[in-house]
Amino acid sequence: SELPPDRRQLWHNPLTNESVFGLIAIEDAGAPGIVVDGDGAEWDRAPAQVIHEATSGVREVRAAKDASYLYLRLGVDEPQAWTTAPLAIGFDLLPGGGGPFPDAAGIDPAADTAVVIVGDEARAYVRASNDPNAVVYGKRPGFLSVDPVSLEPGSGVWNEQRLITNKPYTVPTTGERRPAEWFDLNPLRRGNSDPSRPDFDRRTIWAASGTTVELRIPHMVLGLSDPSSRQALLVRRGGALDTVTADRVGISVGLGAERQGTRGYSWDTWNRVEWEERAKVGYDELVEVVRAVSQPTPR
Repeated sequence: SELPPDRRQLWHNPLTNESVFGLIAIEDAGAPGIVVDGDGAEWDRAPAQVIHEATSGVREVRAAKDASYLYLRLGVDEPQAWTTAPLAIGFDLLPGGGGPFPDAAGIDPAADTAVVIVGDEARAYVRASNDPNAVVYGKRPGFLSVDPVSLEPGSGVWNEQRLITNKPYTVPTTGERRPAEWFDLNPLRRGNSDPSRPDFDRRTIWAASGTTVELRIPHMVLGLSDPSSRQALLVRRGGALDTVTADRVGISVGLGAERQGTRGYSWDTWNRVEWEERAKVGYDELVEVVRAVSQPTPR
């Protein structure tokens, strides 16, 4: 949900597929120049904030943002540490919270959304009490089965994040009744976000190597409904959607059983976006084909 709607043009939601059609990508010209590939070297030159430093577990966290993502670089104390213990990140934007997260002690019970990395897999979660799927599409119209107890703040019930793609409908030609359909966000895509690389994947959310973990988390996955004005999505008990201004994003991190707080992350609101164009993969090939078929036919 993107509220308020009159500010929709001030940010980009990577989860909206209609916004990425075509051969030309329109991207934020003010992006911090961070490539999510597990290397992390460019962070020393990026306009990022150091929001956490420690001597064990998660030793450092840096944060940056653009109109599409919140970027994080985590440094851990042992190579590949996330393969032996859960690496957890919690995000707190609203009053209340999800309560204890099973098997991921690094997430603050006050958090509203979370990302947990275990081995080669990362997954995104939202507390059930602020999950639009559970409250708006589950409790009220009954598109899915929901335990009312899970919808209490602090219930300790966390749902995997997903997007509704179709409400229940009847096939006009057959009369068949089809149930609601969802798209699962998990597992989050691991890859390379550098368009110049042959293994580039614009769906990339995270990458890791050695003691470095990089993420670029879509603002909607964090729970923001409008990052340009720092509005967080609030799902009312009856299913109505509202927003709350978040002065900053509270961020907790943890490796295994250890939870570490950070200074959180905030940014100046904005009312203008500078953008630039990028030719997508396949553009040059299309140009060559069009040029070839546009040549006059010899007589």
